Amino acid sequence: MIPIKQRIIKNYKDSIKDTSTLRSVFNTNDGYAKNVFPTILHSDGKSVLLNTKSRFFTEDVPYGLCVLKAIADLFKVSVPHIERILKWHQKFMDIKFIDEENKFIPTSISQTGIP
Repeated sequence: MIPIKQRIIKNYKDSIKDTSTLRSVFNTNDGYAKNVFPTILHSDGKSVLLNTKSRFFTEDVPYGLCVLKAIADLFKVSVPHIERILKWHQKFMDIKFIDEENKFIPTSISQTGIP
């Protein structure tokens, strides 16, 4: 397993203008330029709202974050940041994947990519 900064540089090579820091790797990566934060226009026509029906919620949470947490649980590795991110996303979703004690909710597991 290689650190995320090195992995992104390896995968995106010439698409990154500044490889000096992890932040600059993300901020200057042309490969990420097309990934805009998911928003929808508010009914007032002037402001935007978070689009909780975007793939960041419908795919990345159950088939990304949940899978990573499940693998960490198998190996008894603490992943407090993933758990915090999961809980933040759940506030905007119709489904809850983990409870307050960071345990998976059994009835939600079938809605994830957890093996």
